[in-house]
Amino acid sequence: MIYSNQAARVKINRVQMQLIRGINSSVNAAVFYRREKPGRDRWQGLTETLERCTGDCEDIALAKMVLLLTWIPADDLRLLRVKA
Repeated sequence: MIYSNQAARVKINRVQMQLIRGINSSVNAAVFYRREKPGRDRWQGLTETLERCTGDCEDIALAKMVLLLTWIPADDLRLLRVKA
């Protein structure tokens, strides 16, 4: 488990960085942010998010992570949820 005061460092090569940037840009262009109704916290899967073209921040982050898992090992990825 990684706590907020610990840094997780992963070495990323140039090809992986281009892939990350491409997926980030593509998902940002295809999926529009939509806030969920108060008291509702339902996470959509990749297919649902892409079909609806909308999602909240968790849905968008999860979509990006699932796409990245195709090329980057799961041990090198982190999905953090911060509650403000």
